[in-house]
Amino acid sequence: MTTNRHMTLSFRAFFAGFLLLAGLAVAGTAHAETKIAVVDVQTLMTESKAAKDIERQLKAHRDALEKTFSEKQEALRALDQSLTQRRKDMSAEDFQKEKGSFEKKILEARQMAEKEGRAMDKAAAAAIGQLKKEIIVVVADIADAQGYGLVMTRDNVLLAEKEMAITPAVMAA
Repeated sequence: MTTNRHMTLSFRAFFAGFLLLAGLAVAGTAHAETKIAVVDVQTLMTESKAAKDIERQLKAHRDALEKTFSEKQEALRALDQSLTQRRKDMSAEDFQKEKGSFEKKILEARQMAEKEGRAMDKAAAAAIGQLKKEIIVVVADIADAQGYGLVMTRDNVLLAEKEMAITPAVMAA
């Protein structure tokens, strides 16, 4: 019985190998008939003019936010020092009232920072999404103009001829 099972497993392995080779032969034939291009989307997402412009805008916005938050933090620090110095001249009730107001300002500043951070993340995601859409449009235009029937991302290709790469053409568009 083990011999029969062994023969069945051997036959299945042989058949699977045969199907794999047949598939490779068909793929080789398809390659001869279909022009294939490879595009490095990751490079386009980091090195293209549009990607660099997005990064520049995000950096400028981030720097402006950091400056604003730094100024707000400094103002809160000064207010804290003032409150600490005035504490001895204040009644306990007045101090608690001022302290509550101060803590409210800290909370508001924290909430504003979180809100601005979320807004910036959302804007960055939208810009990156738009860049991806534009890359797809440009790749489709190049594929159509040059007769490519299949365009694959570099991430999905182990080896490719340099002539298949259209990343420079997409970058230039």
